[in-house]
Amino acid sequence: MAELFVVITEYTTELAEVDAHRDDHIRWIHEHYDSGRILVSGRRSPPHGGAIVMRATDRAEANAVLDTDPFAAAGIVERRLYPFTPTRPASLDSAVAAFIDGDAPPLEAPR
Repeated sequence: MAELFVVITEYTTELAEVDAHRDDHIRWIHEHYDSGRILVSGRRSPPHGGAIVMRATDRAEANAVLDTDPFAAAGIVERRLYPFTPTRPASLDSAVAAFIDGDAPPLEAPR
């Protein structure tokens, strides 16, 4: 069964350099939305980094996937990875419930 992780990133360079890699990063994010690996992501405010909620079989797999992020490949972010067990709110979208319960489509191996 997959574990859930919150990933917090911190940019290690100027925002202009981050933005130069942003289109590739966004494509990478969407690829993992499509695979069911990432539930939600976004830039922190103010823009000093980002946040991702993802699933992986374990911490090693999560790190392997995150290493393929163009931001990571360019060496312009540091990240912290936190495993967690979510608490359900009173009302929950069925797709989110499937993601949390591990009933979403099977995960693809990291590329």
